[in-house]
Amino acid sequence: MKIPAAHILKQFVNRTQEISEFETLLSGSTKRVMGVYGPGGIGKSILLSRMMAVADGRGLRWVYLEWEDSRRYSYLDIMRQLRDATERSAFQTFNDVVNFYTVPQYKVTLEGPGANIQGVSVLQGAEVSQSQVTVNIGHNIEIIDRGLTTRRPDQDVSEQEMMIEVTRAFITCLQTATANSPLVIFLDALEKADALTLKWMWEELLEAVRDEQLEHLLVILSGRNGFEPDPTFFDAMDVYELHPFKTDNIFDYLVTRGLEKQADALADFILAISNGNPLQVAMNVDTYLRMLRQKSR
Repeated sequence: MKIPAAHILKQFVNRTQEISEFETLLSGSTKRVMGVYGPGGIGKSILLSRMMAVADGRGLRWVYLEWEDSRRYSYLDIMRQLRDATERSAFQTFNDVVNFYTVPQYKVTLEGPGANIQGVSVLQGAEVSQSQVTVNIGHNIEIIDRGLTTRRPDQDVSEQEMMIEVTRAFITCLQTATANSPLVIFLDALEKADALTLKWMWEELLEAVRDEQLEHLLVILSGRNGFEPDPTFFDAMDVYELHPFKTDNIFDYLVTRGLEKQADALADFILAISNGNPLQVAMNVDTYLRMLRQKSR
């Protein structure tokens, strides 16, 4: 996702508490996870866009993942997306482990000038095992994730075992990738995520953030359903429910759209026909502006 154009972000109003809390997170708060939720059209996506602009302004890296009807991320998809958005070279062990659990008859193949080196497992700490050859550390070694998603049929491995081992490798690699450069992760429309992915998110990724294994990672959750973290997240996470606009919020929005002269007369009327839903507010203002343009022609 790209950050919306400046003129769109200029129309952002209200949500001062949520933005203030986000800026506190970026400044080193003890809380590392933030959840925002509310019904459709309440302004979750534009709020996340505003947060991304804040992160950009501070020179911070960020990743945005949105679940859609046509695109549902699994726990493995999330790990791959985060790998690709940070430092791919830091995830050799992760790629190796993913291939081990998904590629039939998997063996690491290291390609070098003049020869192929096969049957090597590259482990953390630059150790090389299961090898009948000498590998000179100094060559550039790259293990490519084959991109498969299902467990290999030639091994009797459970989904739980695969998830544990792949995640263990991933967390270690992500620690390296974020050691000197913080990363903000935005996970949007989580009401569309499957149960296994949500379980992984809470019990693996977010627990690692809570326990400061990933101390340079910030996670922003967004969805239509409320977030109810267990008590162990009390000091690590804040949750905000987004509420409909009030009259003064609609007044401010009208001003950003160039309708300051009409704002007093329109604000209460738009509140009445939109119930304060920010998307409906914007659509009604668009309709009004189109009418003015047609009358001026």
